[in-house]
Amino acid sequence: MPVIHQTDLGKPSAIEAMEASDNCTGNQSSCPDHGIEMDDVHMIEIVVLSVLFIIIGVVGLVGNILVVVAILGDKKMRSSATNLFITNLAFADLMLMVFTIPEILMFLINKGWLLGVPMCKIERFILVFSVYGSVLTLVSVCGERYVAIVHPIKAHIFCSRRRIVWAITVIWPFSWLCALPVPIFNLVSRPKPNYPMEFCTIRFPGNHIQYLIPWKYTESVLYYFIPMFVQIFFYTFICKRLFHGTGELHRKQLVTDESTGVKKERTADALKARKSVVKMLIASVIIYFISYSPHQVLLIYNTFAPSPFHQKWIMYVFVTMMTFINSAANPILYCIFSQNFRKKFYGILCRRQLGNRQAFYSRGRSNMHSTVVSECGSTTRHYRLQLKNSATTGI
Repeated sequence: MPVIHQTDLGKPSAIEAMEASDNCTGNQSSCPDHGIEMDDVHMIEIVVLSVLFIIIGVVGLVGNILVVVAILGDKKMRSSATNLFITNLAFADLMLMVFTIPEILMFLINKGWLLGVPMCKIERFILVFSVYGSVLTLVSVCGERYVAIVHPIKAHIFCSRRRIVWAITVIWPFSWLCALPVPIFNLVSRPKPNYPMEFCTIRFPGNHIQYLIPWKYTESVLYYFIPMFVQIFFYTFICKRLFHGTGELHRKQLVTDESTGVKKERTADALKARKSVVKMLIASVIIYFISYSPHQVLLIYNTFAPSPFHQKWIMYVFVTMMTFINSAANPILYCIFSQNFRKKFYGILCRRQLGNRQAFYSRGRSNMHSTVVSECGSTTRHYRLQLKNSATTGI
């Protein structure tokens, strides 16, 4: 990344700080040239943080694969419009996790950018359009829930499977369009002549600084501020409808307790399921915006503060890890809030465990094999029976 000298903006250090957060990879002793201070960084810190990155990566990859398999492998879950969006979100998060791996590896070996110009363009392009795909999916599922809950009469028109598939097919071309400047203007360069490392960075022709600040703020508006305000607006009405809605929506049902024979009132199961789904989606949105908020705070601060914020190395790692956590968190949220997802994940993992045990015991331990098959098979049948009695939302 070229060194920024004094310009008409009067704040070259702020520009350097903006570029630093995107292009400092690993434990470079000269990262102060990029606005990131590397004082007192010890090998133990690098090892611990690297292990954390690996754990988060494994959880994210396995979790999002489970989400995709669970939904695509179940006809009832595939019939849910919300689940189609959740599948799309899982694909976006999977791409983010997979194509962040080269960044993490270069962070570990501490040699700058090693993959050449083509991969600099392709890899960063995929990362950027995956972020847009993720946030646009969150906005879309928010809109779908708004129509289904606040305007249920129109839901069969606007939330049909055909329209949902159409919305998903629109999300990705729009995401590619938003990320298009990355493959066009990204290049591999050295901060200064004879510098020992190269970095993958966006570099606009002509007056680079003149375009850099508008580009940074355009990104922030498109993938952070507009989606945030849109979702706050819609989820406010959704929550008002669900938690403080009409008497018809909150009607009570008389049910008989099988153990005591006493009749009592309870809220409709469909309403409980809807509330659980909305809580899950709101939690996913909150994690997204918390994960990406440090970038926005630093951008605004470095633009308007008298002197820029020079990131410590640990701060840079924290900001990077927050964005990584976002892609790994959604499957955990589904397990917490959705009984259907918990059961499907358990069923998938149980079948995998059963297959491994069958391969082991088939070598001669037939008695033990029969016991394992019986136990795991009965457990699977038990969960299949529970799945039939799950909430009607299919989530």
